Amino acid sequence: RPAMGDEDAARQAEEIDALRAMYAGEDEFELLSEPPREGGGGPPVTFRVKPEGLAAACAVQVTLPPNYPSKDSPSFAVTGLRAAQAAMVVERLDEKARERQGEECVF
Repeated sequence: RPAMGDEDAARQAEEIDALRAMYAGEDEFELLSEPPREGGGGPPVTFRVKPEGLAAACAVQVTLPPNYPSKDSPSFAVTGLRAAQAAMVVERLDEKARERQGEECVF
């Protein structure tokens, strides 16, 4: 059985691949950091999703900590909305991530 770091890194890589396929339009998905390292233990992985059909400047930035998804939840930042709206979206995303603790929850 692979070590937890290996498993988390592999699961993160698979989730990022799925997100890239889902958000394949121009500028819909952008990896902002290095991809997950095989063997785990690397720095957090950060990417931005800007789905077509949302407000032109609206995007969600997601950071996956090294122990995601086995132990830790991702963090979210929303841009392109008024502060109150962005805070509501982040709160809802955080809530969903907590509900799915231990499993992939971004896609």
